[in-house]
Amino acid sequence: MNGDIIHLEMLPAREAGRQLRANGRYIVSAILVIAAWCLFSAFLANRYQLTDKARTYCDAFYFTVINVTTVGFGDILPITPGGKDLPMANGLLGLLFFGFLIAAITASFQPSGFSGEGTFPAEKVGTLVAQRRPESIGDALAILLDAAKGERAHELHPIRSDGG
Repeated sequence: MNGDIIHLEMLPAREAGRQLRANGRYIVSAILVIAAWCLFSAFLANRYQLTDKARTYCDAFYFTVINVTTVGFGDILPITPGGKDLPMANGLLGLLFFGFLIAAITASFQPSGFSGEGTFPAEKVGTLVAQRRPESIGDALAILLDAAKGERAHELHPIRSDGG
């Protein structure tokens, strides 16, 4: 480490490609679940006429995809209580499904031994704490800023311990 506050590790492109293929079943599963939910939700919206303008299955599917992706253009509006519950469920499940999809994709780009946490030079913080004991949250933040900047920022902008 060269004194960086956060050290990002990323796999080389070929290894990331291999990891993407290895995680392919999770990625494909997430895409299939999203598609299945959109089809089912569109069926419900069309079958029970839950919206004002979605009279065809294609309109209902469009309405569902817009809700699952949390875009919400507002051109098709729910008109029944069930029609209002369905977009809420679509939005929440869309966040969950897309979160899983993004997690499966990004997991392919980090080394398997990587914990996912940034590294912070503890020796720098330890030295600064030994030189200046924090008496408040503001002091502790100044120490962390010092470590991040590699400077002594608290000398330029001292934080008084009396709260001022």
